[in-house]
Amino acid sequence: ITVVFVTHSVMEAAYLATRTVVLGQPARGIVLDRRVNRAGPRTRSGAEYMAEVEHLSRSFREEEGA
Repeated sequence: ITVVFVTHSVMEAAYLATRTVVLGQPARGIVLDRRVNRAGPRTRSGAEYMAEVEHLSRSFREEEGA
């Protein structure tokens, strides 16, 4: 079963996702397609979560500047 969540919240995506896809401007298409391998219960305070939030945020900032 595959479930697709569409969100504009980087924090929500980092918490819920096992895969994240960042879409860029129409001419650029997909700018990030990343699998997330976090085992066990997830928290919103762990180092892995915070690193994922930063990685996704950086992808958005880079796309905005493109």
